[in-house]
Amino acid sequence: MLSIQAWLQLHSPLSTHVKDPISFNQLRLLLEHSLQKNRAWIFAHPEQPLTESQISQLNQWVEALKSGQPLAYLTGEQAFWDLTLKVNSHTLIPRPDSEILIETAIELLANNSPSRILDLGTGSGALALVLAKQFPNSSVLAVDNSAEALAVANNNAVLNNIHNIQFQQSEWFDQIPAVKYDLIVSNPPYIDVDDEHLDNLTHEPITALVADNNGLAAYQAICAAASAYLQPGGLLMFEHGWQQRLQVQDIMQGFGFKNMGSRKDLMGNDRVIFAFN
Repeated sequence: MLSIQAWLQLHSPLSTHVKDPISFNQLRLLLEHSLQKNRAWIFAHPEQPLTESQISQLNQWVEALKSGQPLAYLTGEQAFWDLTLKVNSHTLIPRPDSEILIETAIELLANNSPSRILDLGTGSGALALVLAKQFPNSSVLAVDNSAEALAVANNNAVLNNIHNIQFQQSEWFDQIPAVKYDLIVSNPPYIDVDDEHLDNLTHEPITALVADNNGLAAYQAICAAASAYLQPGGLLMFEHGWQQRLQVQDIMQGFGFKNMGSRKDLMGNDRVIFAFN
């Protein structure tokens, strides 16, 4: 029977016998999930024996990672901001770059806490749930056209004990009540259908990734209606592709939004754009 240390050595990326190795960090995350122990415990108990069923499951996960399946879909969860979120194949995996949108919203609204927030295309609920937690006196509506994604987001609200949030199935604004919001945020699909990077995203839901019109169709649809749902001076914020800032800016200006600004992601690429109603 293998110990934790022996299993790590068996799959070590330093081993010359391992084909297509995965990183030590990924191996340790798999162990944490399998054993339901934290990283410190794993380090402190290298001689802990693994059961046959644990070894079998761990080895299956390793092969799945080598085939390109995302780690978050194997473990069923992903950290985002200060939350742990459940994810599955019906939702995108929240990424650190999306936290830039949260940081920017907190910065811009530091002295003017929003009473109503709308998140369009919520997926796992990442943006909506963090904003609901950061602005506990606000009322948040999280929208997605996927019932399966909304079920995940709703479950994440329960698991993270966040109550100032509701969920609505809708294609953008189609089923949204005619009320005014102080903040509308969205990380919509923005990848062009012919983009070569889609080859690396085959496990995530395609409808949450791809948009028509060179990846800009969602921005056009949202901007066309957003003004009617924003308070005067209300804030509209998007995440966008790293080469799309100028195009999204033109769309927002074309629908009358003003006082624009943008923020870069962790790699120094344009990632978030905002403007006021």
